[in-house]
Amino acid sequence: MKSNRWIGTFVGVALFATAMAGQRGQADQSGPRWYTELPSAVAASKKEQKPMLVCFLSRTCGPCTAYRKAIFPTVEFQKSVQNLILVYVDFEGYPKLAKKYGVKETPDIRLYSSTGKQISRLVGFNRKAFFATLKKSFGNSRP
Repeated sequence: MKSNRWIGTFVGVALFATAMAGQRGQADQSGPRWYTELPSAVAASKKEQKPMLVCFLSRTCGPCTAYRKAIFPTVEFQKSVQNLILVYVDFEGYPKLAKKYGVKETPDIRLYSSTGKQISRLVGFNRKAFFATLKKSFGNSRP
């Protein structure tokens, strides 16, 4: 009987935490589409004439985890990138690609125009600099 009470308490706490996360600016789980294959993303960027946000991230990197958990799920992020092609490149999974683009450390986040020209680059984790880079790259209007 006690285990049922603990399960009920656990479920209640989990639901409360989920609701509170939603109130703190967490976006819904559907979120924007992330490409994991750069050639597909480049093709989509050209076809849709949208800039690309290319994120070279590592699974074992603390600052990369901070982007994945503290930036990407937020409403602010999702509104800022709604007109971008998003690309997640696993630094460890694609070492040749990382080398080709000169990625030496992660996180390495870059914005490219739909023609493939690099617009900006941010290395390391800095929430303010990340959003400022998006705003600076596209002015007051979102891309």
